Amino acid sequence: MSSSKKRKFLIGLLGAGIAFVVIGAISVTGWEYSNSNEFCANACHQVHPQEPVAHELSPHAKVDCVECHIGRMNFFRSAIEKSGHVAHAWSLLVGYERPTHSTSLDSAKSCESCHSGKAHHDNSIRIISHFDEDRNNTERKILLIMRLMGRNFVDEESLGLNWHASGAVRYRADDPQGSVITWVEATLPDGTVHTYHNVRSEGGDQSSADKAVDVRTVNCATCHNRVGHPFPDPDRVIDVALRNGTLNRDLPYIKQHMTELLGQDFSTEEEARTLVEQAADHYLASYPDVRVKGIEDLRQYLRDGQDRLVALKVRSKFLEDENISWDSFPDNTGHVNGPGCFRCHNGRLQTTEGVPIPVNCTTCHSIPLVTRRNQVPAHFTNILDVGTPDDHRDPAFIAKHAELFEDYCEDCHGDIDFGVDDKSHCSNSSCHDTEWKYLDLDALR
Repeated sequence: MSSSKKRKFLIGLLGAGIAFVVIGAISVTGWEYSNSNEFCANACHQVHPQEPVAHELSPHAKVDCVECHIGRMNFFRSAIEKSGHVAHAWSLLVGYERPTHSTSLDSAKSCESCHSGKAHHDNSIRIISHFDEDRNNTERKILLIMRLMGRNFVDEESLGLNWHASGAVRYRADDPQGSVITWVEATLPDGTVHTYHNVRSEGGDQSSADKAVDVRTVNCATCHNRVGHPFPDPDRVIDVALRNGTLNRDLPYIKQHMTELLGQDFSTEEEARTLVEQAADHYLASYPDVRVKGIEDLRQYLRDGQDRLVALKVRSKFLEDENISWDSFPDNTGHVNGPGCFRCHNGRLQTTEGVPIPVNCTTCHSIPLVTRRNQVPAHFTNILDVGTPDDHRDPAFIAKHAELFEDYCEDCHGDIDFGVDDKSHCSNSSCHDTEWKYLDLDALR
């Protein structure tokens, strides 16, 4: 080969190498950018910008979008998964549904790439604090034993909350968010299969079983649906701030004033910021005689947490759609601000023999222990060693207990005094002080 040909060959080879490096660098950069939170927010979420804001304030803020919505996997599997997302491009042209929902979350690919499927081996204790909107911001503590593994000390064969995500429960919902469940099939560990239909639907919704294409399997995200993009109840946010000391509970009516702050209407983010800036001055004007350290704490909280509070207000309201707010995104791990657990455990889903999916409070957690003091009420400790009657295990016991109390309840629980003062077993404010609008007890009678 002549020297000129060698020179051309080397130049061509060098050019190809440079082109390969440049194209490779561009490809890698493009791939990395397409997997970034910035890309997800700018390319996908401009129609619902509150979702990225909520993610930034969530416990999963340091987890990238693709780690949940695609899963942690190697390049080739990830590329295959991502190619299926091209269908979303059409949504950029025709628009998204409001409120939005994800169809790409899968327990095995997402949650279990970080969390072990056998992470919980015991039940857990949860303490929830609520503060009243009175002068003293009175605290009410609710203690629950969450039965993640079942009734460990009573029945070793009982099922816990984690069992729901074992792949043994299938359901059909009539809405994309999975809030209206009309058919459930549960396979117990012994192989027994129970099928439940909505008795409120015409014909008991018997046709649901035939619509296999709409049947879904319960996984982690079926209940933990807002872990990556929480839109919490502003009231709950204030309770947490008072509980951990971020807000001084000695400030008179501070719960009420903070609730009013987060509830004020606004049209732009700038207006929301102005409302936050005016909050401390408004409080001082209302209580000019208050001279406690908490005032400076409040100022500092509003100053340091200004961006956090503004973000909370912004993600609690969709500025481009006045009909959508934080409560358009219910958290299915509870049953107060949305149907949550009551999507299935509501009394309406029953077998053909009329046996409901259990609706008893104690199926998932213990009877709520409610106290306004730092001690356990006597009416709880007095029955710790009392055996549970068999009829308490009736799946519909919660609907029947009011009819049975005159016969024998006083033997264990003392004088029957229904109410909400928390002075007796039957005056539990956590049970009787709430309108359980998603629970249909009449369907059990």
